[in-house]
Amino acid sequence: AMSDDLVHQDGPSPDDPFLKDLQENARRLHSQSIKERTRGVVEIGQIAWISNDVIQTHISSSGILKDLVDLLEKPVEPITVKVRIVQSVSVICRNNRINENVARELGLIEILARLLDDVSEELRDWSCHALFFLISENPMNQERLLKSPKIMEKLGKVSHDNWSTWFQNEAHELSKILEFVNEVAHGPPVPSPTPSPAPPILATATATSTTPSVTLSSSTGALPLLASTQGEAPLCSLPRPCSGRGWG
Repeated sequence: AMSDDLVHQDGPSPDDPFLKDLQENARRLHSQSIKERTRGVVEIGQIAWISNDVIQTHISSSGILKDLVDLLEKPVEPITVKVRIVQSVSVICRNNRINENVARELGLIEILARLLDDVSEELRDWSCHALFFLISENPMNQERLLKSPKIMEKLGKVSHDNWSTWFQNEAHELSKILEFVNEVAHGPPVPSPTPSPAPPILATATATSTTPSVTLSSSTGALPLLASTQGEAPLCSLPRPCSGRGWG
């Protein structure tokens, strides 16, 4: 059961024009038809996009968000449907702290992190997009994602996907945010000590005979001070992200 503080908000008016459509499409999620389930998923995302905060929050408080997450976890669900679910979830949680927190309680962050290993590039990339919204200005969600096994390694791999049709490389941006958050929480990484360079070997000529010989001696002078460069913490604020490729 969800905590009361996660879902408490006055519900939509029975006369709200979006409510009937939302309820109708929520029923489609349980259809045996892939086409009908897909239609329900897409319509719910579009309702969340064009409606209002009350309807958006009602999607989580009424259990519709849980139905979407349950559908996403089904191994037999086609990739095309899962991509649509992740797209809709990213809209449902966009700029809505209540829905972000409910998503965390439903385990959505861990599910999306696992999908970063999926064979489908489209599903990997949209999962990054959804995670970007889930952790934006939400410290608890940031902490949860940081605890996900090998998350930075996964994001590093996904950052090499083809992001040319997106506004930005979402995997790369997500990595920067997590690095910044981790540094704030635990301090910058301690750089490995750099060994001092060996003193230069100088050639010294001695005139002990008519044919000069050359001996090698170490300079006893002070070694030059080398400037070392240490990585500065990335200047990364956490604004609300824009939508990657838009809704559609």
